[in-house]
Amino acid sequence: ELGRERRASYAQRGQDAAQRRKYKMQELSKQAEAEHASFELKRQAFKDGEAYARKQEALRRESFQHRNNEWSRHVKVMGELQQIAQEKETESYVLKWAAQNDVKEYLNQVHQKRKESLQARGQEAARIRR
Repeated sequence: ELGRERRASYAQRGQDAAQRRKYKMQELSKQAEAEHASFELKRQAFKDGEAYARKQEALRRESFQHRNNEWSRHVKVMGELQQIAQEKETESYVLKWAAQNDVKEYLNQVHQKRKESLQARGQEAARIRR
């Protein structure tokens, strides 16, 4: 009977040890799954960070392209405005010079008419004196 009790005790201790090993293996398995899930979350977060960085870089390049296009358009418009201003200035000078020439011509005509008038009066006075 002592042998039987001893065997039953050994069997019970063996079952308890097997149950503890099974529980420990389950705990290790849960811990490994949790570590793997954590690793997967970290990996996904890293991938999301890289995707965000790529998106931001694309937006930055797009912004540079837009600013470059705006700058080019601004330069073109400013060039056109400067050209118009220069054309107006040139036209103003041309008109100024034309007006100066017209004034000179008018003064020459007035001078010539006065000269002709004086000559005519002189000839009339000479004719009257004779």
